[in-house]
Amino acid sequence: MDSKVLILLITFCITGCATNLPADKQNYIGFWESAREGRVFVSMTIWPSGTFNYARSDDGGNSKINMPITEFTDKEFVSGYLFTFAINSPPTYVDEKWTMVIDGVILTKKDKGIFAKPTPTPTN
Repeated sequence: MDSKVLILLITFCITGCATNLPADKQNYIGFWESAREGRVFVSMTIWPSGTFNYARSDDGGNSKINMPITEFTDKEFVSGYLFTFAINSPPTYVDEKWTMVIDGVILTKKDKGIFAKPTPTPTN
């Protein structure tokens, strides 16, 4: 099989596997980012369709992922069957802002005007 056809087939299989996020994961939907010394360190977008866009920039270079979320548990989610992200702290609404911790990085939800605002869940 031609390598271009194989790459296309694999890409189609990976990107075609997105499913809508479960009802209990709706607070993850949105554009999230962290800052490190005034510059963006990690940004990610989780779409209602389950599509996941991720970018990380640090001293080691840059990386980007644009794949569907293929598995989502309370402890982690997997993007494209290849990349696992640990959920250290789920989305929490405190002081009128949403935050979560993924792979040890604190992320804050930024309103880009393209997502409906989730209903804040009271915290204890």
